[in-house]
Amino acid sequence: MDVVISYSIYLLLFLTFLLAPIDITLNISVLGFNIRMGFLVMIILATFLGVVLVRDMLAKKQKISLPLYLVILLAVGILNLFFVPNSVYIPRGLIYALTLLLFAFLMMFLINTKNYFDFEKVLDIYILSFGIHALVGGAQFILFYGFGINFFVTQPGRINGFTYEPSYYVTYMSPGLIITLMMALYLNTNNKAKMIFYSLTASLILVVLIFSTSKLALVEVLIVLLLMVLMFLVLKVSQLLKNQNFTKNLMYLLAFTVVFSGIFYIGGNISTIFKEISGSSGEVSYIKKTEEVVSTYKETSLDIRLSQFKETLQIALENPLIGKSLGGVAPYRALKDGTVPKSNEDVKKYEGMNIFAEMLAGFGVFGFLLMLGFIFLISYEAIALSLKVGADLGIISMGLMLGFLLELFLLMFNQNVLRLYLWVHISLLALVVEHIRGLVAS
Repeated sequence: MDVVISYSIYLLLFLTFLLAPIDITLNISVLGFNIRMGFLVMIILATFLGVVLVRDMLAKKQKISLPLYLVILLAVGILNLFFVPNSVYIPRGLIYALTLLLFAFLMMFLINTKNYFDFEKVLDIYILSFGIHALVGGAQFILFYGFGINFFVTQPGRINGFTYEPSYYVTYMSPGLIITLMMALYLNTNNKAKMIFYSLTASLILVVLIFSTSKLALVEVLIVLLLMVLMFLVLKVSQLLKNQNFTKNLMYLLAFTVVFSGIFYIGGNISTIFKEISGSSGEVSYIKKTEEVVSTYKETSLDIRLSQFKETLQIALENPLIGKSLGGVAPYRALKDGTVPKSNEDVKKYEGMNIFAEMLAGFGVFGFLLMLGFIFLISYEAIALSLKVGADLGIISMGLMLGFLLELFLLMFNQNVLRLYLWVHISLLALVVEHIRGLVAS
Protein backbone atom coordinates (compact mmCIF):
# COMPACT_ATOMS: atom_id res chain seq x y z
CA MET A 1 0.00 0.00 0.00
CA ASP A 2 2.80 2.43 0.90
CA VAL A 3 4.47 1.75 -2.46
CA VAL A 4 1.27 2.72 -4.29
CA ILE A 5 1.04 5.90 -2.20
CA SER A 6 4.68 6.77 -2.94
CA TYR A 7 4.39 6.34 -6.71
CA SER A 8 1.09 8.22 -6.75
CA ILE A 9 2.79 11.14 -4.98
CA TYR A 10 5.71 11.10 -7.43
CA LEU A 11 3.31 11.14 -10.39
CA LEU A 12 1.14 13.94 -9.00
CA LEU A 13 4.21 15.99 -8.05
CA PHE A 14 5.70 15.62 -11.53
CA LEU A 15 2.42 16.66 -13.18
CA THR A 16 2.14 19.63 -10.82
CA PHE A 17 5.72 20.70 -11.57
CA LEU A 18 5.22 20.28 -15.31
CA LEU A 19 1.85 22.02 -15.55
CA ALA A 20 2.54 24.81 -13.01
CA PRO A 21 3.77 27.49 -15.47
CA ILE A 22 1.28 26.72 -18.27
CA ASP A 23 -1.00 29.74 -18.78
CA ILE A 24 -2.05 29.81 -22.44
CA THR A 25 -3.41 26.33 -22.97
CA LEU A 26 -5.15 23.53 -21.02
CA ASN A 27 -7.39 26.09 -19.30
CA ILE A 28 -11.03 25.85 -18.31
CA SER A 29 -12.92 29.16 -18.24
CA VAL A 30 -15.55 29.49 -15.51
CA LEU A 31 -17.28 32.85 -14.88
CA GLY A 32 -14.31 34.76 -16.28
CA PHE A 33 -11.77 32.81 -14.22
CA ASN A 34 -9.23 30.66 -16.05
CA ILE A 35 -8.85 27.45 -14.09
CA ARG A 36 -5.51 25.99 -15.12
CA MET A 37 -4.86 22.29 -15.43
CA GLY A 38 -1.84 22.61 -13.15
CA PHE A 39 -4.05 24.08 -10.44
CA LEU A 40 -6.54 21.20 -10.73
CA VAL A 41 -3.71 18.64 -10.45
CA MET A 42 -2.36 20.55 -7.44
CA ILE A 43 -5.79 20.29 -5.78
CA ILE A 44 -5.77 16.52 -6.41
CA LEU A 45 -2.23 16.33 -4.98
CA ALA A 46 -3.13 18.35 -1.88
CA THR A 47 -6.28 16.28 -1.33
CA PHE A 48 -4.38 13.01 -1.72
CA LEU A 49 -1.64 14.11 0.70
CA GLY A 50 -4.29 15.37 3.13
CA VAL A 51 -6.13 12.03 3.10
CA VAL A 52 -2.86 10.14 3.67
CA LEU A 53 -1.96 12.47 6.56
CA VAL A 54 -5.39 12.15 8.21
CA ARG A 55 -5.24 8.35 7.84
CA ASP A 56 -1.85 8.25 9.53
CA MET A 57 -2.98 10.59 12.30
CA LEU A 58 -6.03 8.42 13.02
CA ALA A 59 -3.79 5.35 13.09
CA LYS A 60 -1.43 7.28 15.40
CA LYS A 61 1.42 6.84 12.92
CA GLN A 62 1.96 10.55 12.48
CA LYS A 63 1.84 13.68 14.61
CA ILE A 64 1.27 16.84 12.64
CA SER A 65 4.21 19.25 12.43
CA LEU A 66 3.52 22.98 12.23
CA PRO A 67 6.75 25.01 11.95
CA LEU A 68 6.50 28.66 12.94
CA TYR A 69 6.81 29.95 9.36
CA LEU A 70 3.81 27.81 8.38
CA VAL A 71 1.78 29.08 11.35
CA ILE A 72 2.55 32.64 10.20
CA LEU A 73 1.45 31.83 6.64
CA LEU A 74 -1.81 30.30 7.88
CA ALA A 75 -2.39 33.44 10.00
CA VAL A 76 -1.91 35.62 6.90
CA GLY A 77 -4.34 33.42 4.97
CA ILE A 78 -7.01 33.66 7.68
CA LEU A 79 -6.52 37.43 8.00
CA ASN A 80 -6.88 37.79 4.23
CA LEU A 81 -10.10 35.77 4.40
CA PHE A 82 -11.52 38.26 6.91
CA PHE A 83 -10.74 41.10 4.46
CA VAL A 84 -12.75 39.50 1.62
CA PRO A 85 -15.95 41.50 2.43
CA ASN A 86 -13.82 44.60 1.82
CA SER A 87 -13.26 43.49 -1.78
CA VAL A 88 -15.07 45.38 -4.50
CA TYR A 89 -15.75 42.15 -6.40
CA ILE A 90 -16.27 39.54 -3.66
CA PRO A 91 -16.17 36.34 -5.81
CA ARG A 92 -12.62 37.16 -6.87
CA GLY A 93 -11.62 38.09 -3.32
CA LEU A 94 -13.00 34.81 -1.98
CA ILE A 95 -11.33 32.67 -4.67
CA TYR A 96 -7.96 34.35 -4.07
CA ALA A 97 -8.31 33.93 -0.29
CA LEU A 98 -9.12 30.23 -0.59
CA THR A 99 -6.25 29.77 -3.05
CA LEU A 100 -3.73 31.23 -0.59
CA LEU A 101 -5.02 28.93 2.15
CA LEU A 102 -4.86 25.97 -0.23
CA PHE A 103 -1.18 26.70 -0.90
CA ALA A 104 -0.55 26.81 2.85
CA PHE A 105 -2.30 23.45 3.30
CA LEU A 106 -0.33 21.95 0.40
CA MET A 107 2.85 22.93 2.20
CA MET A 108 1.58 21.50 5.48
CA PHE A 109 0.51 18.20 3.89
CA LEU A 110 3.76 17.84 1.92
CA ILE A 111 6.11 18.29 4.88
CA ASN A 112 4.01 15.94 7.02
CA THR A 113 3.98 13.10 4.48
CA LYS A 114 7.69 13.30 3.59
CA ASN A 115 8.29 9.74 4.80
CA TYR A 116 6.43 8.44 1.74
CA PHE A 117 8.91 9.72 -0.83
CA ASP A 118 12.60 10.30 -1.38
CA PHE A 119 13.50 13.99 -1.34
CA GLU A 120 16.29 13.63 -3.91
CA LYS A 121 13.93 11.94 -6.38
CA VAL A 122 11.43 14.75 -5.94
CA LEU A 123 14.17 17.31 -6.57
CA ASP A 124 15.29 15.49 -9.72
CA ILE A 125 11.79 15.45 -11.22
CA TYR A 126 11.48 19.13 -10.31
CA ILE A 127 14.68 19.86 -12.25
CA LEU A 128 13.45 17.66 -15.11
CA SER A 129 10.33 19.84 -15.42
CA PHE A 130 12.53 22.93 -15.89
CA GLY A 131 14.50 21.08 -18.56
CA ILE A 132 11.32 20.23 -20.45
CA HIS A 133 10.13 23.84 -20.42
CA ALA A 134 13.59 25.01 -21.50
CA LEU A 135 13.32 22.64 -24.48
CA VAL A 136 9.92 24.16 -25.29
CA GLY A 137 11.49 27.64 -25.23
CA GLY A 138 14.32 26.46 -27.47
CA ALA A 139 11.85 24.90 -29.91
CA GLN A 140 9.89 28.17 -30.05
CA PHE A 141 13.05 30.09 -30.83
CA ILE A 142 14.29 27.81 -33.63
CA LEU A 143 10.85 27.27 -35.18
CA PHE A 144 10.10 31.01 -35.26
CA TYR A 145 13.44 32.35 -36.45
CA GLY A 146 14.54 29.36 -38.51
CA PHE A 147 11.29 28.26 -40.13
CA GLY A 148 8.76 31.05 -39.53
CA ILE A 149 6.52 28.74 -37.48
CA ASN A 150 4.63 30.23 -34.54
CA PHE A 151 4.55 27.61 -31.77
CA PHE A 152 2.52 29.14 -28.94
CA VAL A 153 4.44 32.43 -29.30
CA THR A 154 2.38 35.28 -27.81
CA GLN A 155 4.71 38.12 -28.85
CA PRO A 156 6.41 37.55 -32.24
CA GLY A 157 10.03 36.49 -31.84
CA ARG A 158 10.04 36.39 -28.05
CA ILE A 159 10.36 33.16 -26.07
CA ASN A 160 7.48 32.66 -23.66
CA GLY A 161 7.14 28.87 -23.33
CA PHE A 162 3.54 28.16 -22.36
CA THR A 163 3.24 31.37 -20.30
CA TYR A 164 1.45 34.57 -21.29
CA GLU A 165 4.60 36.54 -22.04
CA PRO A 166 8.42 36.38 -21.84
CA SER A 167 8.68 38.04 -18.41
CA TYR A 168 6.48 35.30 -16.92
CA TYR A 169 8.65 32.62 -18.55
CA VAL A 170 11.81 34.27 -17.23
CA THR A 171 10.35 34.49 -13.72
CA TYR A 172 9.32 30.83 -13.78
CA MET A 173 12.79 29.74 -14.96
CA SER A 174 14.70 31.72 -12.31
CA PRO A 175 14.85 29.12 -9.51
CA GLY A 176 15.58 26.38 -12.05
CA LEU A 177 18.68 28.22 -13.25
CA ILE A 178 20.06 28.71 -9.75
CA ILE A 179 19.34 25.17 -8.53
CA THR A 180 20.81 23.44 -11.58
CA LEU A 181 23.94 25.62 -11.57
CA MET A 182 24.46 25.05 -7.84
CA MET A 183 24.09 21.30 -8.21
CA ALA A 184 26.16 21.08 -11.39
CA LEU A 185 29.05 23.05 -9.90
CA TYR A 186 29.12 22.32 -6.19
CA LEU A 187 27.49 18.95 -5.59
CA ASN A 188 30.05 16.36 -4.52
CA THR A 189 28.98 13.18 -6.31
CA ASN A 190 30.61 10.54 -8.47
CA ASN A 191 27.34 9.86 -10.29
CA LYS A 192 28.42 11.00 -13.76
CA ALA A 193 24.94 10.62 -15.28
CA LYS A 194 23.45 12.96 -12.68
CA MET A 195 26.17 15.57 -13.13
CA ILE A 196 25.67 15.54 -16.91
CA PHE A 197 21.90 15.85 -16.35
CA TYR A 198 22.35 18.88 -14.07
CA SER A 199 24.92 20.48 -16.40
CA LEU A 200 22.79 19.92 -19.52
CA THR A 201 19.71 21.39 -17.86
CA ALA A 202 21.59 24.39 -16.44
CA SER A 203 23.25 25.14 -19.80
CA LEU A 204 19.99 24.84 -21.71
CA ILE A 205 18.14 27.17 -19.33
CA LEU A 206 21.02 29.66 -19.45
CA VAL A 207 21.11 29.73 -23.25
CA VAL A 208 17.32 29.99 -23.58
CA LEU A 209 17.34 33.03 -21.29
CA ILE A 210 20.30 34.67 -23.04
CA PHE A 211 18.75 34.22 -26.50
CA SER A 212 15.40 35.61 -25.40
CA THR A 213 14.73 39.31 -25.99
CA SER A 214 13.66 39.90 -22.39
CA LYS A 215 15.63 42.54 -20.50
CA LEU A 216 14.47 40.84 -17.31
CA ALA A 217 16.20 37.65 -18.49
CA LEU A 218 19.52 39.46 -18.88
CA VAL A 219 19.16 40.94 -15.39
CA GLU A 220 18.39 37.46 -14.05
CA VAL A 221 21.40 35.85 -15.77
CA LEU A 222 23.76 38.54 -14.45
CA ILE A 223 22.41 38.17 -10.91
CA VAL A 224 22.69 34.38 -11.01
CA LEU A 225 26.23 34.39 -12.41
CA LEU A 226 27.25 36.89 -9.72
CA LEU A 227 25.70 34.65 -7.06
CA MET A 228 27.61 31.65 -8.41
CA VAL A 229 30.91 33.55 -8.17
CA LEU A 230 30.11 34.72 -4.63
CA MET A 231 29.08 31.19 -3.64
CA PHE A 232 32.36 29.82 -4.98
CA LEU A 233 34.37 32.37 -2.99
CA VAL A 234 32.42 31.69 0.21
CA LEU A 235 32.79 27.92 -0.12
CA LYS A 236 36.47 28.22 -1.01
CA VAL A 237 37.35 30.58 1.84
CA SER A 238 35.36 28.57 4.40
CA GLN A 239 36.87 25.33 3.04
CA LEU A 240 33.37 23.91 2.47
CA LEU A 241 33.94 23.26 -1.23
CA LYS A 242 34.03 19.46 -1.08
CA ASN A 243 33.47 18.82 -4.78
CA GLN A 244 36.69 17.34 -6.14
CA ASN A 245 35.29 17.47 -9.68
CA PHE A 246 34.55 21.21 -9.70
CA THR A 247 36.87 22.00 -12.63
CA LYS A 248 35.56 19.07 -14.68
CA ASN A 249 31.94 20.06 -13.97
CA LEU A 250 32.69 23.66 -14.95
CA MET A 251 34.11 22.39 -18.25
CA TYR A 252 30.93 20.37 -18.81
CA LEU A 253 28.86 23.50 -18.25
CA LEU A 254 30.93 25.65 -20.58
CA ALA A 255 30.99 22.97 -23.29
CA PHE A 256 27.23 22.40 -23.17
CA THR A 257 26.61 26.16 -23.17
CA VAL A 258 28.75 26.61 -26.29
CA VAL A 259 27.00 23.67 -28.02
CA PHE A 260 23.50 24.93 -27.20
CA SER A 261 24.45 28.48 -28.27
CA GLY A 262 25.66 27.09 -31.59
CA ILE A 263 22.45 25.11 -32.07
CA PHE A 264 20.34 28.17 -31.31
CA TYR A 265 22.36 30.44 -33.59
CA ILE A 266 22.37 28.01 -36.52
CA GLY A 267 18.72 27.13 -35.94
CA GLY A 268 17.75 30.79 -35.85
CA ASN A 269 19.58 31.46 -39.12
CA ILE A 270 18.72 28.21 -40.91
CA SER A 271 16.51 29.80 -43.56
CA THR A 272 19.17 32.39 -44.39
CA ILE A 273 21.89 29.73 -44.54
CA PHE A 274 19.86 27.63 -46.97
CA LYS A 275 19.10 30.64 -49.14
CA GLU A 276 22.77 31.62 -49.28
CA ILE A 277 23.75 28.05 -50.20
CA SER A 278 21.12 27.97 -52.94
CA GLY A 279 22.15 31.41 -54.16
CA SER A 280 18.73 33.02 -53.67
CA SER A 281 18.31 36.48 -52.20
CA GLY A 282 18.81 36.77 -48.46
CA GLU A 283 15.73 36.58 -46.30
CA VAL A 284 15.42 37.41 -42.66
CA SER A 285 18.01 35.95 -40.32
CA TYR A 286 17.89 35.70 -36.53
CA ILE A 287 19.92 38.92 -36.19
CA LYS A 288 17.71 40.91 -38.54
CA LYS A 289 14.52 39.53 -37.04
CA THR A 290 15.77 40.37 -33.56
CA GLU A 291 16.25 43.99 -34.62
CA GLU A 292 12.67 44.02 -35.94
CA VAL A 293 11.32 42.46 -32.75
CA VAL A 294 13.17 44.92 -30.53
CA SER A 295 11.96 47.86 -32.63
CA THR A 296 8.40 46.55 -32.34
CA TYR A 297 8.66 46.75 -28.54
CA LYS A 298 10.45 50.09 -28.34
CA GLU A 299 8.10 51.41 -25.72
CA THR A 300 9.44 49.87 -22.56
CA SER A 301 7.01 48.20 -20.19
CA LEU A 302 8.93 49.71 -17.25
CA ASP A 303 6.93 52.95 -17.41
CA ILE A 304 3.65 51.02 -17.43
CA ARG A 305 4.74 48.85 -14.51
CA LEU A 306 5.93 51.86 -12.53
CA SER A 307 2.58 53.58 -13.02
CA GLN A 308 0.67 50.48 -11.90
CA PHE A 309 2.98 50.10 -8.90
CA LYS A 310 2.26 53.69 -7.81
CA GLU A 311 -1.50 53.16 -8.12
CA THR A 312 -1.33 49.95 -6.07
CA LEU A 313 0.80 51.65 -3.42
CA GLN A 314 -1.75 54.46 -3.23
CA ILE A 315 -4.45 51.90 -2.40
CA ALA A 316 -2.25 50.61 0.43
CA LEU A 317 -1.83 54.14 1.78
CA GLU A 318 -5.60 54.67 1.68
CA ASN A 319 -6.27 51.35 3.46
CA PRO A 320 -3.31 50.87 5.83
CA LEU A 321 -4.92 48.62 8.45
CA ILE A 322 -7.85 46.87 6.78
CA GLY A 323 -6.65 45.69 3.39
CA LYS A 324 -8.74 45.13 0.30
CA SER A 325 -7.83 41.41 0.41
CA LEU A 326 -5.42 39.94 -2.09
CA GLY A 327 -8.10 39.44 -4.72
CA GLY A 328 -9.65 42.85 -4.09
CA VAL A 329 -6.74 45.06 -5.15
CA ALA A 330 -7.32 44.90 -8.91
CA PRO A 331 -11.12 45.42 -8.65
CA TYR A 332 -10.55 48.47 -6.44
CA ARG A 333 -8.12 49.90 -9.02
CA ALA A 334 -10.74 49.28 -11.69
CA LEU A 335 -13.38 51.07 -9.62
CA LYS A 336 -11.09 54.08 -9.13
CA ASP A 337 -10.62 54.12 -12.90
CA GLY A 338 -14.39 54.30 -13.43
CA THR A 339 -15.04 50.62 -14.15
CA VAL A 340 -17.53 48.80 -11.93
CA PRO A 341 -16.26 45.19 -12.02
CA LYS A 342 -18.94 42.61 -12.76
CA SER A 343 -16.64 39.76 -13.73
CA ASN A 344 -13.01 38.77 -13.42
CA GLU A 345 -12.44 39.77 -17.05
CA ASP A 346 -13.24 43.39 -16.13
CA VAL A 347 -10.27 43.67 -13.75
CA LYS A 348 -7.45 41.70 -15.40
CA LYS A 349 -5.76 44.79 -16.79
CA TYR A 350 -5.73 46.40 -13.33
CA GLU A 351 -3.36 43.94 -11.63
CA GLY A 352 -0.87 45.39 -9.16
CA MET A 353 2.38 44.77 -11.13
CA ASN A 354 4.43 44.44 -7.94
CA ILE A 355 3.70 41.63 -5.52
CA PHE A 356 4.93 43.52 -2.45
CA ALA A 357 2.71 46.53 -3.18
CA GLU A 358 -0.07 44.06 -3.96
CA MET A 359 0.36 42.30 -0.60
CA LEU A 360 0.56 45.59 1.30
CA ALA A 361 -2.70 46.78 -0.28
CA GLY A 362 -4.35 43.39 0.16
CA PHE A 363 -3.22 42.37 3.65
CA GLY A 364 -2.87 45.77 5.29
CA VAL A 365 0.27 46.75 7.21
CA PHE A 366 -0.06 44.06 9.89
CA GLY A 367 -0.69 41.25 7.40
CA PHE A 368 2.12 42.53 5.19
CA LEU A 369 4.57 42.45 8.11
CA LEU A 370 3.47 38.91 8.89
CA MET A 371 4.12 37.93 5.27
CA LEU A 372 7.58 39.49 5.42
CA GLY A 373 8.12 37.49 8.60
CA PHE A 374 7.19 34.30 6.75
CA ILE A 375 9.65 35.09 3.94
CA PHE A 376 12.43 35.94 6.38
CA LEU A 377 11.88 32.95 8.66
CA ILE A 378 11.75 30.24 5.99
CA SER A 379 14.83 31.77 4.30
CA TYR A 380 16.70 32.03 7.60
CA GLU A 381 15.92 28.43 8.53
CA ALA A 382 17.08 27.24 5.11
CA ILE A 383 20.45 28.95 5.72
CA ALA A 384 20.82 28.05 9.41
CA LEU A 385 19.94 24.38 8.96
CA SER A 386 22.11 24.05 5.85
CA LEU A 387 25.15 24.79 8.04
CA LYS A 388 24.33 21.84 10.31
CA VAL A 389 24.34 19.10 7.68
CA GLY A 390 26.65 17.78 4.98
CA ALA A 391 27.79 20.10 2.23
CA ASP A 392 25.62 18.54 -0.49
CA LEU A 393 22.31 18.89 1.33
CA GLY A 394 23.34 22.36 2.46
CA ILE A 395 24.00 23.35 -1.17
CA ILE A 396 20.55 22.08 -2.20
CA SER A 397 18.94 24.06 0.63
CA MET A 398 20.86 27.21 -0.28
CA GLY A 399 20.00 26.76 -3.96
CA LEU A 400 16.27 26.47 -3.27
CA MET A 401 16.40 29.46 -0.91
CA LEU A 402 18.28 31.66 -3.42
CA GLY A 403 15.87 30.58 -6.15
CA PHE A 404 12.96 31.63 -3.93
CA LEU A 405 14.45 35.07 -3.23
CA LEU A 406 15.33 35.63 -6.89
CA GLU A 407 11.79 34.75 -7.92
CA LEU A 408 10.41 37.23 -5.38
CA PHE A 409 12.78 39.90 -6.73
CA LEU A 410 11.60 39.33 -10.31
CA LEU A 411 7.97 39.42 -9.18
CA MET A 412 8.58 42.99 -8.03
CA PHE A 413 8.23 43.77 -11.74
CA ASN A 414 5.12 41.66 -12.27
CA GLN A 415 1.77 40.84 -10.73
CA ASN A 416 0.09 38.11 -8.74
CA VAL A 417 1.80 36.51 -5.77
CA LEU A 418 -0.53 33.51 -6.15
CA ARG A 419 1.41 31.95 -9.01
CA LEU A 420 1.31 28.19 -8.76
CA TYR A 421 4.98 27.71 -9.65
CA LEU A 422 6.04 30.14 -6.90
CA TRP A 423 4.13 28.23 -4.23
CA VAL A 424 5.29 24.88 -5.57
CA HIS A 425 8.84 26.14 -5.11
CA ILE A 426 8.13 27.47 -1.62
CA SER A 427 6.64 24.09 -0.69
CA LEU A 428 9.82 22.35 -1.87
CA LEU A 429 11.90 24.82 0.14
CA ALA A 430 9.81 23.99 3.22
CA LEU A 431 10.25 20.29 2.44
CA VAL A 432 14.06 20.50 2.40
CA VAL A 433 14.03 22.62 5.58
CA GLU A 434 11.97 20.00 7.41
CA HIS A 435 14.01 17.16 5.90
CA ILE A 436 17.20 18.72 7.28
CA ARG A 437 15.52 19.49 10.62
CA GLY A 438 14.64 15.81 10.94
CA LEU A 439 18.21 14.75 10.17
CA VAL A 440 19.65 17.22 12.68
CA ALA A 441 17.19 16.10 15.38
CA SER A 442 18.09 12.45 14.87
